[in-house]
Amino acid sequence: MAADRVLCDWLGIASRSWTARPDLTVDRLYTLSDQTRALCAELARSDAAGIELVFFEDALLAKDARLLVAAYGASCPRVSIRDASRTEPPAGARELYTTTATTVIACRGAVCDPVGYPSERNITAALLRLSSERSPRVFFLVGHGEVDLASESDGGYSGLAALLRDQGFEVRALVGPAAAEGPAEADVLIAAAPERDLLSEEIALLDRWLEAGGRLLVLAEPGLRSNLY
Repeated sequence: MAADRVLCDWLGIASRSWTARPDLTVDRLYTLSDQTRALCAELARSDAAGIELVFFEDALLAKDARLLVAAYGASCPRVSIRDASRTEPPAGARELYTTTATTVIACRGAVCDPVGYPSERNITAALLRLSSERSPRVFFLVGHGEVDLASESDGGYSGLAALLRDQGFEVRALVGPAAAEGPAEADVLIAAAPERDLLSEEIALLDRWLEAGGRLLVLAEPGLRSNLY
């Protein structure tokens, strides 16, 4: 899958509202969201190996997640369900099984992904991560007074970085686009409120990168001035 297609798909999944709802009729079915069904259709058209959801039927949250997991098995042709016991986790998922709260682990071949809390958002994000050739890369520009990607303060961006990683993005800091690696490997570069001007060489490199199809997201802070704007 091309990187730009992967990035668009991921951003679409992450940004749209989720419309999944439990159907508490006599049939005891769970209705998946439009976003999840679209991903299932994309997987069905793929030639890649299918994905397996390992469901721990004796986990603490198993009762609450059973209908949801069954909905994936019924609605996603390339997703299979394997019931497992927490006393004997499957070999591929054994390293990811940590506590009795572990309810679902997604696997494609020998690669497994910890789903976390068994919600539709988390399960679909795991399917998306496993279906991609690589994680989309988000680089944050640093070195010009930008917001701190690692800071947990009110003005820090550690929460956003963690959210992106939870959604399967690879997050890196880029110390000025004039650095040796440059932004070439990034799917999107984020400049979050730089306080100081970029070097002329950095501006020129960004211009060339954008002309070649690069993506730049600039978050401007009122009152700050930078030649990037």
